[in-house]
Amino acid sequence: MDFLTEYVEQFLENKPNYNNDINTIRRFLIETKKDSKEALQGVRTETIIDSLKYYINCSKVTSRDTAQRYSFAVKELFMFLFYKKALINSEFEYELTLPTYNEKSYRARVNNYIAKHQSLKDSEGFEIFDYQDIEKLIENCNETLESEEVRSKGKTMQKYFNKYRSALILKLILLCGIRYEVVCEIKSSDLHLKYNKIRVNGFDIQLPKRLHDQFQVYEEMLLEIGLTGERESLFVEYNFEKIKETTSTTSSFLKTLTGRGDVSGLIKYRVLQLIRAGVNEKLLRQLTSIGETMYRECHEHVFDAQRAKRHINSMIINSEMFYSL
Repeated sequence: MDFLTEYVEQFLENKPNYNNDINTIRRFLIETKKDSKEALQGVRTETIIDSLKYYINCSKVTSRDTAQRYSFAVKELFMFLFYKKALINSEFEYELTLPTYNEKSYRARVNNYIAKHQSLKDSEGFEIFDYQDIEKLIENCNETLESEEVRSKGKTMQKYFNKYRSALILKLILLCGIRYEVVCEIKSSDLHLKYNKIRVNGFDIQLPKRLHDQFQVYEEMLLEIGLTGERESLFVEYNFEKIKETTSTTSSFLKTLTGRGDVSGLIKYRVLQLIRAGVNEKLLRQLTSIGETMYRECHEHVFDAQRAKRHINSMIINSEMFYSL
């Protein structure tokens, strides 16, 4: 029995859905003569990206979702090996545990590779993020916003300031479902930290406590960078000018965290939730500034044709005259 077999069997007992992915990484390691314990001590993120290339080519993978699942499976396998003390590879373990906002982390580098691979496309119906994606994104945004490294370096380095601001913007989009253009138009005076509210398109939105505190840090960061006096826009560039209306910086940060750079996917996710919560079209579109096409797409996801037919039939049956007819 080779080194990996025993531990792979143990791992797959609890993660049977990863069977295909784990068999793929094992084939790659065997074919590249990296399956011995000694060779595995030299594995790095670059090795896993090479194995992902191998997987894409051999299995004709075309879905980003499939590639992401493979990368998660491989990470969990190696973390399992480290937990069991079956393998010592401090450099790779460090890359695996770095926060996603760090460009040197396993997650950021793999996400970047997947996002740029020309053969990989979004799966049908994958345009809207799913619940697990959103939960992980919120976790990564909070990790960024509460990182002492990002907060400290953000006061002196534009790169880290942009990370902080982007994480804040993504959380605000997830809170309200607003288009990026709306984010750019929010005034500094629209943020009322004393009352724990932010005004968006005429609506006073209550801020979650954690997001309130993160906005507080953002305001303090601007003062420490050197902002003096009043500013018009809530979100500004490092030089205090109004934030650019293109989504490039925020999209790039989103891509680092998730492998996807489409902010519209976040908006659609939140709009779906608000439709399910019963917010009517007029108010929803007034808050978010989404167009009719996006609203209709989201509405159809919530109220598909079959469900609508069942709903109408149920309403007819429950009408007062039904049993008199």
